[in-house]
Amino acid sequence: MKPCLMCSSENVYVYKKDVRSSGELGPELLPGLEPGWIKSADFRPVVCGDCGYIMFFAAQEVIEKLNAPGTKGWEREAGNIPCSCGYNLTGNATGTCPECGAALQPWRGCSG
Repeated sequence: MKPCLMCSSENVYVYKKDVRSSGELGPELLPGLEPGWIKSADFRPVVCGDCGYIMFFAAQEVIEKLNAPGTKGWEREAGNIPCSCGYNLTGNATGTCPECGAALQPWRGCSG
């Protein structure tokens, strides 16, 4: 397992089997990517034991459906994650902006 994307810790835990993305009590985490009209999409959760950052890895059948033409409701991320100081954080794995030192916030750039 690779180190945590947020804090680079090696203290990372992965659940031993895939779990369902929706159910009676939970949200639908992968809408439109279910392999059938009855089965919900599966994924594997990963959690950092130090900072608590949570990652979800989609099952192969979900990835194939996501990459198929005509998948509704999903769009490819542009990949340019800007910090509030203007520095491009794409590819940053340190969790800190090298320009201003602000902490990287998942999916939002940085808090600086």
